[in-house]
Order: sequence, then structure tokens, then C-alpha cells
Amino acid sequence: MEKILLFQVSEPDRKIIEKISGNMRIKVESIPQELYSYKVGELAEGKVCSMTKTDESLNKPLEGSLLVFADVSDKHMDKLLFEIRRQKLSIKHKAVLTPTNKTWNVYQLFFQMELECQKLS
Repeated sequence: MEKILLFQVSEPDRKIIEKISGNMRIKVESIPQELYSYKVGELAEGKVCSMTKTDESLNKPLEGSLLVFADVSDKHMDKLLFEIRRQKLSIKHKAVLTPTNKTWNVYQLFFQMELECQKLS
């Protein structure tokens, strides 16, 4: 099932993403901060349980917003990214759920995205 996970995305931006993705029947979930220490793959699958939670001391806000595409087709992703740019939404990082990053918690994914941005600049 195609899904978009949102982390610290503003309410106006979230509504626009929901409208765009709703036309494509893509589910959108805003993930609350208290779940950021869970694995991204489990959040995407909706399989969050207390056994898989990582270090609770990490439970703090991110320094920006993050959008994760989970099982979204290339065609839909292209259209969504086009609309995000066209609407000038302020989403700091966009990622695709992969076999590697699905085992990371949200903080680890965000940190990796930050590192990649630093390498590019």
C-alpha cells in the first residue's frame, strides 16, 4: 500500500500533501514526535509496539521537516515531487523507504539526510 509519512510538516503543507495524494489514493500519516525513536519501517507498516522502541532519551524534535515515501510508485512520486516544488512547500528532507533505512529510527534517518546535504554543499 502506498503511503507517505510526515514528520514535523506544517499543517498547511500537510493539507496540500493530503489533497494531492488523495487523488492518487495514497495514504498520508503525520507521525507524532513521541514515535520518532521507533524504526521507520515499522511506522510505515503501522507495526509499532513497545518491544521495538529504541532509546527514549532521543525523544526530541527534529531540526526541520521530513517526508518519507513508502511503497509509492515512481509515477506517483514524480507527480508528488512536482507538486511539492510547484506549491513551494517547506519540507527540508524527502526520502524513500529502503531496505537499509527501514531499520533506522527517525532520528537516524534525519541525521543521514543532514549528512548527505552537507556532502552536496
